[in-house]
Amino acid sequence: MDSNHQEQPKQFYEAAYSDSAKGSYGGDSTDETWVCRINSQKQITTDWLRRLGVRFQKDEPVLELGCGLAYLADVHPGYIGLEFSSAAVARVGGGTSKIRIQQGDMQNIPFENESIAAVFTWAAMEHVPCPGSALNQIMRVLKPGGGQSLPPRGIAVLGQ
Repeated sequence: MDSNHQEQPKQFYEAAYSDSAKGSYGGDSTDETWVCRINSQKQITTDWLRRLGVRFQKDEPVLELGCGLAYLADVHPGYIGLEFSSAAVARVGGGTSKIRIQQGDMQNIPFENESIAAVFTWAAMEHVPCPGSALNQIMRVLKPGGGQSLPPRGIAVLGQ
């Protein structure tokens, strides 16, 4: 992939998650619709992890791709967020908070083979220039029997 295909989205997400940005990427805790959406995503993700059998396995790593500001970090004690935007990671605490989040690209997931129990995202795959690369990476890091949920924007049902 040429560097321009990587640089344009990077510039967009850095601006979208900057401290001065308002709106859906950075969230607005005073917006009832936004709060309702985040709460719904938390409940659906928690239910999916329970059905998958991972919810109560506290030592199992659970990876959210395109986690933004990691609003779903409390869905599992083994939560790890992977976010393309370094601005978002910095806003969460840049690794200094209790939330485990790191900057990275889902087309090159920085985890060992078969090391993650569950991988999920909410409406992030459609932003990836080469979704096939991301899917290959997801399958590479998933433990045998692990689950994945990659719904597009607007889908409110998670499945294995």
